[in-house]
Amino acid sequence: MATVLIVDDKKWDVQHLIEAIEFRGHAVVHYSYSQIAQKVLSEGSLRPDCAIYDIMMPRYEDESKLSADLGGILLVHETRRKSPNTRMVIHTSGLEGELQDKVYELGVPVFIKNDNRVGDIIHMLGL
Repeated sequence: MATVLIVDDKKWDVQHLIEAIEFRGHAVVHYSYSQIAQKVLSEGSLRPDCAIYDIMMPRYEDESKLSADLGGILLVHETRRKSPNTRMVIHTSGLEGELQDKVYELGVPVFIKNDNRVGDIIHMLGL
């Protein structure tokens, strides 16, 4: 059984992925905020076998302050640093311009949410 970390602020966007992964007998850990996932990864309390990251998520600072950030990019770097054997994919709504260049420089496969490619994502992660 693999542990899959999913970090995406819109659970309904990844609900089909969660269900498909759990159906295959794997555990899913889901966070809506990249900072929480980054903290768990840095502390070493989670070493996922696979990870699925959105790129742009709200930044949680306190109950009254939410702002957007590129948390998925930071998570890729933190995952490589703390859990280098974790297989990763980016699952995002879309990429363009400078953001697209940044994401492709990471060398992580990218899937667009609207494409509904659950099977391809699961296959890419080796699940």
